[in-house]
Amino acid sequence: HNNMYNWTLPFAKDLPCIANDNCNCALRIRYNISTADLGPNGNRPDSGFIDWNMNGAASPITQDPTLDASGANMTLAVDTSQFGRTFQDRSYMFHIRPRPSGVTSANRIFNLNVRGKRGNIVQTYPATEYDFTPDIFEGRVGDYIHFQWTGCDTNPAGNAGEGTDGTDRSNMVQVMNLESSVPATAEWLKSNTPLFDTPELRLHFAMIRQTGCLTMEEPPPKNKNNAGT
Repeated sequence: HNNMYNWTLPFAKDLPCIANDNCNCALRIRYNISTADLGPNGNRPDSGFIDWNMNGAASPITQDPTLDASGANMTLAVDTSQFGRTFQDRSYMFHIRPRPSGVTSANRIFNLNVRGKRGNIVQTYPATEYDFTPDIFEGRVGDYIHFQWTGCDTNPAGNAGEGTDGTDRSNMVQVMNLESSVPATAEWLKSNTPLFDTPELRLHFAMIRQTGCLTMEEPPPKNKNNAGT
């Protein structure tokens, strides 16, 4: 499983901007490597960071330094560009909105997203292939789920996947069990709890709001695989 952090967002009573519906937030995530070689105030979020003032001769580390080890000179293979590095620095903007009317502070709202992108495990690196997050969700009666994800039309051309080359889309359908790869049938849904209450809502999530799609009897002319002989 990928690393994750279960974050409980504040309520409108905690931040006035939420109640006013103008609460814009920035989230910055950094894959950071810290090392004690940079000193007590080195690359440590809890005690401060070193900055440009520690460049040059003021740097706590030097390239391939020679040290006195029990009276003998010892040269260390130190590459200063590899100490205290930051990888995958990402920033995101998001908006915290007040709860809809009728949803009390006692009701839990879970955000369900899609992570990863189109492609196989090699093509998506250092990201991941598609998956839901949380990948396993257990809710209670009275809980709410906020479905939220995005797609794009700028996915690298040639990445593995279905659909028009370069596009990136996700959808959601209910299956009968975890071993099944096909949507649950209408007959099965009659005797089981449907994830979506109505056929229209099921189609909405399956087709991700696409309308006007061609039927099986209307193959697109540009697709030569569907051309008749």
